[in-house]
Amino acid sequence: MSHLIDSYKLISQKLKKKKFPMRKPNYSEAVDQYTQVMNSFKREGNNIYAAFCCLSIGRCEQAIKASSSAEASCYIDAGYLIWENEIATNESEIISFEENIPEAINCYLLAIKIYQNYKRFSIMGTLYFEMASILKRLNKLEEGAEYFQKAAEIQRTESPISAINSLKEAAYCKIMEWDYKGACDYLDLIVNIASETTQPLESRMNQLSLLNTTTNSSFDQINNNSNHNNFFNNTNNSNINNNINNNINNNTILPSSVSMSLYPFILIETRVSLFLLYILQDSFSKSQAQLSKLVNDVNEQHAQYGAGSELSEETIAILNNLLIACERKEVNGLPAIQRELWSSLNDVQNDILQRIWCANKMLL
Repeated sequence: MSHLIDSYKLISQKLKKKKFPMRKPNYSEAVDQYTQVMNSFKREGNNIYAAFCCLSIGRCEQAIKASSSAEASCYIDAGYLIWENEIATNESEIISFEENIPEAINCYLLAIKIYQNYKRFSIMGTLYFEMASILKRLNKLEEGAEYFQKAAEIQRTESPISAINSLKEAAYCKIMEWDYKGACDYLDLIVNIASETTQPLESRMNQLSLLNTTTNSSFDQINNNSNHNNFFNNTNNSNINNNINNNINNNTILPSSVSMSLYPFILIETRVSLFLLYILQDSFSKSQAQLSKLVNDVNEQHAQYGAGSELSEETIAILNNLLIACERKEVNGLPAIQRELWSSLNDVQNDILQRIWCANKMLL
């Protein structure tokens, strides 16, 4: 490996030397040389030195053309190589001082800054989410939650579903950190996004209904004009068809019925999580308020889509029993309630439910 390090140093020294002050170094040649050394480091399994080569390639790309996609790709590759090294160290249970994690984060942030200049927001959101997922895997939960939130902020306008998924991950990081208030804040954001997204969908459905009515009346007008002169008939028909096409083109593209029905389910799921978290914090009044909103959401979903929620009336009644039992400190009945709810909740909610049981068990 020492000869590879010497090669790396030699390339760097060539770039620093200025035999001819008015002539730029040959950065393209340096990129090829760094790439060869980097591949050799990869073959030897030395990801850290390979990452250093990636960073050097990125600096060369910056010198060739500032803030290019090639430069951003180098930073991403360098960061990912460092992540791979940290993940391997973490999984092998070797003691690590985690001194390379800030460098990996910095590599991703450099790439994100470049994509921000190009207004490539979807890539920015993806990079934030990827970085947060790796930090979560490395048990860096606070940093993971922070970058999940940043991913959600970017994804919110283009893909509300992706933003909700990022906020779910951020909330779970907070739960694992025992920061239940922080988790509730993220879940409240999910409720806001789901509510904001559902309302425009209803208005756009009304627009579609109005458009269909206009279209049908226009075609009726075409049929009524069929007895007129052919020349005028063709002219009128073409004008009417142009108006119809303009209306369709100007109309907002409607999402599928699947995506429309997804947000109410997300809303109900989030309400249940908030309900459980407020119980865990002994905020029984807030928990009761969430239960009331949950019932309203279930009823609205049934009225709007003609289909019941996965949450049955029996499950809601059991949730109410859970609230009463915790409020009255009737700890003995909690195991039975927990068994009845287990199949109706997701993994995160069952984790919260287990925490409720453990917290109340300490009172025995």
